[in-house]
Amino acid sequence: MTACAINWTTVLEFAKVLAAPCAAIVVARLAVSSFRRQKAIERRIDWYEKMHRLLGQTGVAFSLAVQISDAQREKRYEFANESLKELSTLADEAWMYADREGFAATRVLSDTLTRILLGLGGTDATRQAAEQIGAVCFDTANALASELRKELKLGKLPRVTSTATTPGRRPAA
Repeated sequence: MTACAINWTTVLEFAKVLAAPCAAIVVARLAVSSFRRQKAIERRIDWYEKMHRLLGQTGVAFSLAVQISDAQREKRYEFANESLKELSTLADEAWMYADREGFAATRVLSDTLTRILLGLGGTDATRQAAEQIGAVCFDTANALASELRKELKLGKLPRVTSTATTPGRRPAA
């Protein structure tokens, strides 16, 4: 039986040759993973920002459409309804981006909007529905903003409220 002599210099050279490609693969995988995680966070923040902005826009649009009677009322209702359609589409993405509380808030929003819109009857019902839509939009906007600020470890902001709450009163500009 002959003893097998290991040439450690050759083994070391072989390890040097393999170390660079292995390190490059590990670094590339880490970079791609980090990039994907960062893009997911950016998409999530973008969804929160769009949702919050659209909730505020829809709430104000319905409040203004209800409270100011003039020749532009129908156009304001059309704009409010378009905002509502966009809001509905964006709210459907909540399962991808929102946490549990945000998802629950958007489900409440969708359920409430469906209930309100199915129950429309006359002018008074339309007025009440528009006021309810405005209120639920602001409540959902507050819930989503609080959730995101908590997740990003930011301080609390004051709650968003409608600027047009009294019938016949023009909102502060």
